[in-house]
Amino acid sequence: MGRLKTIRAFLAIPLDPTSRQQLIKQQKYLRDTLRQDDITWSSPKNFHITLCFLGNIDTNQVRDLCGELTVIATQQAGHTVTIDHAKRFPSAKKARVIAAHIEGDEAFKHLVTAVKQAADKARIQTDARPYKGHITLGRCKKRICPDTIETLLADHSSITMPVHEMVLFQSELTPNGPIHTPLAHFSLKTK
Repeated sequence: MGRLKTIRAFLAIPLDPTSRQQLIKQQKYLRDTLRQDDITWSSPKNFHITLCFLGNIDTNQVRDLCGELTVIATQQAGHTVTIDHAKRFPSAKKARVIAAHIEGDEAFKHLVTAVKQAADKARIQTDARPYKGHITLGRCKKRICPDTIETLLADHSSITMPVHEMVLFQSELTPNGPIHTPLAHFSLKTK
C-alpha cells in the first residue's frame, strides 16, 4: 500500500473586493511610512482571514474535512466581521507580524469553533491556542516589529465585511512567497 499524498492546507474566509482595496491602502501607507527593508510585505492576492491552519494533511483527511464543512455551511448563516486597523501580532511584546485584527460576532465565533470540531472529526490536529483572527499584512525579519505601527494607523476606520463563504486552500511555500490555491468553496446559508 502506497503512502497517501499530503498537502499543506488551511481554511479561510476570502476578502470581498472593497475590504481588500482598503487593506491594500493601509499596507501601502505602512510600507511608504516605515520604509524598512526588514519587513516582507504580504501579497494582497493572499489576504484572507484564516479560520484554521490545518498543516500537512492527507487526501483522506481532505475528503473527510470537506464532508464536515459541507454540513457546517448548511447550518451556519452568513454574517459580518470587523477588520480593525493594523497592529503588531500576536502581541506588542512578541510581534513578528503586522496584521489587521478581526472582531467577530457570536456567529463568527461559532463558525471558528465548528471548523475546529470538523478538523477534529477528520483526524486533523489543530493549534490548541485560543483563536486570534487576523489578516497578515507583513512579516518582520527581525524578532520584533516597529512599535509605531498602531499609532500610524490609529485614524484609519475599521472595515465591516460580509462573510458568505469559507474556502479550503492548499498553501505551497516558494522562495517568492506562498501560493494559495483554492481546493473547495463552502457557501454559508442565507438568512
